[in-house]
Amino acid sequence: MRHLYCIYLFLLAPILLFGQDTAKYKAFEARYMEAYMESQYAQSMAIIDSALLALETEPASQGWKDSLSWSFTGSKMVLQYNLGKYEAIHATLRASKSQVERLDQGKKGIHLAEWLGLRAKLYLVEANFEQAMTHQLEAKAILEQLEMESSPQYIALINNIAVVYLKQAKYDLAADFFRQSVALERKYNEAKGEPYARSLYNLMLVEQKAGQYTKAEQTANLILNIMTDLGHENEFYLQVMIAKGSMLEIKEAYSKAKEVYQAALVFAKSKQYNKVIPSIFLNLGNACRGEKDYLAAETYYKAALAEGKVAFKKTVLFKLFNLSLVQEDYQQAEHYLEQYRAYITAVFAPKTVNYIQSLKLVARLAVAKGNFDAAEAAILQHLELNSTQEKRFDLDQLAGLDINYFLDLGELSRILFIAKDLERKRYQESKSPTYLKRLLTMDSLHAETLAKERETLNLEQDRLSSLKISSATYQRLMKWAHLDQQAAEQLLAISEKDKSTLLLESQNERIAYSKKLLPKNEQEKQEGIKKQYHQILKAYQSTEEKTKKDSLLVLLNDQIWEMEEHKRYLFKQYPDYVDYKFGHKRLQLKQLQKDLGPKRAAIEYFLTDSSCFIFYLDHQEIRYVEQKINAEELAQELMDLQSMLLSYKQVLSGNEEVFLNYSQKAHQLYQLLLAPVLQNPKTTIKQLLIIPDKELAYIPFETLLILPAKDNDNYNSLAYLIKRYAISYSFSLELWQHNQNTSFQQNNGQMLAMAASYQEDDTISLNNKRSQLTPLKLAEEEVQKLATLFEGRFLFGQDAQEERFIKEAKKYRFIHLAMHGLMNREQPSLSGLVFTPNSDSLEDGFLQAIEILNLDLKADLVVLSACETAYGEFQAGNGTASLATAFINAGTPALLVSLWQVDDAATSAIMQSFYQQLEAGLSKSEALRQAKLNYLAANKGPMAHPAFWSPFILMGNDKKLNLPPSNPFLPFAIGGIMLSAGGAFFLRQKRKNQRKEKAA
Repeated sequence: MRHLYCIYLFLLAPILLFGQDTAKYKAFEARYMEAYMESQYAQSMAIIDSALLALETEPASQGWKDSLSWSFTGSKMVLQYNLGKYEAIHATLRASKSQVERLDQGKKGIHLAEWLGLRAKLYLVEANFEQAMTHQLEAKAILEQLEMESSPQYIALINNIAVVYLKQAKYDLAADFFRQSVALERKYNEAKGEPYARSLYNLMLVEQKAGQYTKAEQTANLILNIMTDLGHENEFYLQVMIAKGSMLEIKEAYSKAKEVYQAALVFAKSKQYNKVIPSIFLNLGNACRGEKDYLAAETYYKAALAEGKVAFKKTVLFKLFNLSLVQEDYQQAEHYLEQYRAYITAVFAPKTVNYIQSLKLVARLAVAKGNFDAAEAAILQHLELNSTQEKRFDLDQLAGLDINYFLDLGELSRILFIAKDLERKRYQESKSPTYLKRLLTMDSLHAETLAKERETLNLEQDRLSSLKISSATYQRLMKWAHLDQQAAEQLLAISEKDKSTLLLESQNERIAYSKKLLPKNEQEKQEGIKKQYHQILKAYQSTEEKTKKDSLLVLLNDQIWEMEEHKRYLFKQYPDYVDYKFGHKRLQLKQLQKDLGPKRAAIEYFLTDSSCFIFYLDHQEIRYVEQKINAEELAQELMDLQSMLLSYKQVLSGNEEVFLNYSQKAHQLYQLLLAPVLQNPKTTIKQLLIIPDKELAYIPFETLLILPAKDNDNYNSLAYLIKRYAISYSFSLELWQHNQNTSFQQNNGQMLAMAASYQEDDTISLNNKRSQLTPLKLAEEEVQKLATLFEGRFLFGQDAQEERFIKEAKKYRFIHLAMHGLMNREQPSLSGLVFTPNSDSLEDGFLQAIEILNLDLKADLVVLSACETAYGEFQAGNGTASLATAFINAGTPALLVSLWQVDDAATSAIMQSFYQQLEAGLSKSEALRQAKLNYLAANKGPMAHPAFWSPFILMGNDKKLNLPPSNPFLPFAIGGIMLSAGGAFFLRQKRKNQRKEKAA
């Protein structure tokens, strides 16, 4: 359980208004504040009682007596609240009402505002949210009438209004008021002090509950920095420690979380912060449960239950219920549920979130016990209470349900997940098509609610976490639709869902801009905010120095808040723009088939834990097959093939076993992945568009073998897929269709080519290690030749700098970059391209993915010669976290990129031929196919191995480029256009042991 902080410290402010007569009361204040900040409430209470007793002896003529008495009385009520003495507060409030009226001279003044705030807190304890809010809003109006918006009282009140909203699970409203409280603290108190930290803490809780875990972690770090700087080791500091542990739990670092909680427990006992100890026990139980140490978890939970207050016991009972359910101890689970429900029904009305949430537990237990009718009844009651419409629900009539008519989308999502479990069990027992139809409906609605919730998330990491959950939902949907024998079109639509969501939103935003759905000034403001955020994030992620990192964290939080504020403004003011960017459009298959044309077929893959669904579509038909295969086994098969393609040293050995292993694996994978849909290929199909899924994105399909190797075969004669088809790739059909139909007219029709140069001792930091930048001696020569053949700008040496590229890149039709590329596997957004180092430049010479996102490119084709530019961690909804993805986000419709480190000689030959074929009028994929075939025809032995000719793949738009007229020197100049990022191949082998880390 997390404690919400209400702020009351303003109650002693009147003491500061008087002269020497009040000196002894200032001493009382100092002693009280010292004890209060150490959470010594009993001692604080004794000090206040002494002060009030002393005040009784003061003559009535003292004008400050009433005011000072009220100040101490108010502080006493705060202490009573902290100690749970609510009846005592009621009595004190009733007795002090006349005193307040006397102080305010019968008007609505500051003392009445304070009185109303305290009364609201009691209503909050009673879960009377309406009265709590009424009293707080009245107090707010009084303070605004008095023009006290900059006062501690007003800031505290704003914070406390947010607490009421949070208690009702109205997270958006709670977040708005918490942010307002934080902003006021920053404006008037310079973001210093514990009240500011407490406001941040409350905001962090909202962010956690809203699933904004990345933002919550950043806020938690900021709080820890503030408290450390203040040197405060009090009860709040303890709560921050617990929050730190919770962040580790979210990362599933349960062992480290336990260490934090154990330290917190020792600290709490040493300071006698006994009321926090139950909360620590609860968190220790959570961490043990995460480690599946259920016995230890139960021990800690029961310790928390024994020591906690009544309201806290509700949370512990909930945890014990879940623990019993996991262990399938249904009798014990029912026992805890009865106690939990007794508390809920006694305190909360049926329409409140807490009551609605309790119905989930009833449904879960009933599903687990096989009491399906009881589970259905609880699910339907949950839907009815969560709905804004007065209607009765039926599980057979949920298709087409409008999710906008529900109070809490999070609750709707969770009850639908339970309903899915119910119908799955029913279907397993009966195989009834009725329950299968329900399964399809439940998971479809579940995915829809997740998508709607995702619209409110700003940070990419939080959105990716949400997409990971929805990906699992679509995997289930695929299974149900297949069992329901639905048409291939319907299954393909499921496969396409969330395959490239973030990339498509980026593309949709560009179109929305072009359609002027957002005014130019708002476009510029939004892009400026995002650019500033990415710049600060890059600096924050890159630095290790604590003081600088702490300062950047403050800036990062400010920027995130600005981003959130602007997004809420856009949602309110420009709904058409929002609908276009986030709108969940249906895949238009007829138009897609038309776009494919008569010569191209698309093959899309969808992987589940136990199956590989393969979809085939061309301009005439759509069909699919299901291949039963364990996901881990398939991943291993693919990694085995990738390893064979990466091992240059083994390939060059000419070992017969290397040939046999490759040829067998390549044919096996063809049989598994392509043969089922290409057994009777149409003679008209000449091109394949591959839409991979997960690990399938790591291999070039060109290398798969249509036929097994014969005894007399060699690398030249093998039946590679590329000998039959030209091949291109995309992360989804919808993304390909968008890119295929993209035609930029704003570029200058010219080429920008840049070749970086490095000295022998040049290095760059990556993952806190120095990577050596080997000189690329051939790159400059090739760019010089390109400069004699094409119009454009050709930069090398000291001119090939990041600053120049950022300034000029958006003008050009073609972009070619020949330089080192570095992959950051821990933080993919920090992967990048290394331009020529220049200590005098404002840029650091390392163009990272996080910066590429902000480029507004108009190029028709970008060629990235740096190694592994298409390789990266698979992210559900975003393809692979690679430099290629970053350039797609920047507006590039077509990319030529590499899957691994490439050989210079092979690249030179292939690229020479590639540009010749483009000039001859072939499409990009056809040109690349012919170039690779030409290479195969010209090379023998190990040099014909796919490791040399297959790493470069085409992604996106495959249209013809209509290059300028032929130049007789073109074949000689283009040979090096794709120079390897690692220098000459054989030179790399010789220097391998001399470098600290191979850079590509």
